[in-house]
Amino acid sequence: MRLENWDAAAAHYKKALAMMPNDRVLRQALARLHVKLQRWDEVADDYTALLKNVSNHSSFISEQSRLCLELAQWDPAMDKVLARRPMDLGLLLARGRTRARQERWPEVAADYEKFIGSLPPNDDAWLEYACVLLLAGKGDAGNYLRFCKEKIDRYGLERFAVQKHVLVRLCVLAPQPHLEPGRLLEWARAMGTDKFTQPWHAHALGAALFRAGEFDEAIHFLNMSWNLDRGWPGQTMNAVFLAMAYQQLKKTEEAREWFKKTDAWLANADLALKKEGTFPSQIYPADWLIVRVLRQEARTAMEGRK
Repeated sequence: MRLENWDAAAAHYKKALAMMPNDRVLRQALARLHVKLQRWDEVADDYTALLKNVSNHSSFISEQSRLCLELAQWDPAMDKVLARRPMDLGLLLARGRTRARQERWPEVAADYEKFIGSLPPNDDAWLEYACVLLLAGKGDAGNYLRFCKEKIDRYGLERFAVQKHVLVRLCVLAPQPHLEPGRLLEWARAMGTDKFTQPWHAHALGAALFRAGEFDEAIHFLNMSWNLDRGWPGQTMNAVFLAMAYQQLKKTEEAREWFKKTDAWLANADLALKKEGTFPSQIYPADWLIVRVLRQEARTAMEGRK
C-alpha cells in the first residue's frame, strides 16, 4: 500500500467496520493503518475494542498476549490503552517483554514486579523476571538470589509437583551458593526420574544435575530432553547447558559445538525479532531471556574466566 493511500484505505476500513463492527480482522488492519498514520488516539481506540472481545489469558500464545505484544511496540498508544485499562495485567506483561527486548532494564523490572505481585505462581513470568534481574545486575546476582529465596520460602514445601518444577527452573538460572543441591534434585525428580514424556521435565532434571555437579548424568537427561521433541521451542536451553556440562568435563570440542548451536539460535532469534518488531509466536520471551543469561555463564566458563 502506497504512503499517500493510507488515509483513503483507513476510510474504507472504517466504512467496512460500520457494517461489521465485530470483525476483529478488519479492526486490527485498521489499527495498523492508524499506526502508519501515527494517529495514536485512534490506535488506542482500536486496541481497546480488540481487547474487550478476547478472553483474559496470560499464556504467551493466547490471542490476548499477541494483541498486547503488538500494541506494546508503540509507546504512545500503549500508554493511552493502559490509562483506560489500568488493571489489565496482560498489558503490563507485554510492555515488560517488549522493553526487555530493548534492554530497558529498570522499566522492565517495574512492569514485571507489578505483574508478578498480582498473580499466583506463573512459571513464564517468574523465569522472565529472574532473567531480567540477572541481566540488569551485570554480574551481581544479589536481586535474583533474593527473588529465588522468596519463592523457595513460600513454595518450597508445597506437595504439588508442578510448583516444584517451576522452582527448579527458577533456581538453575545461576549458581545458588546457599541452596542445598539435594533439595534442587528432589524438586526436579518430583516429575519423574527416567521415562519422561515432556522435554521440559527432562530438561529441568538435567539442569538441576548440572548445578549439583553431576555432569555426566546432566548430559544424559539434557540429551533425553533434546531427543524427546526436537520441535520444542526451548531446545536451545538444552544446548547451552550441554555446552557448559561438556566444558566442565574438559570435552572442549563437544562444548564448542553446543555453544555454536546456542549462538546460531540467538542470531536467528534476533533477526526474527527485528523483522517482526516483537516476539514471533515461535520465540518465547522466557526461552530468549534464559538463553541470553546462560550464554553469558557459558562464555565465561569457556574463556576460562572466574
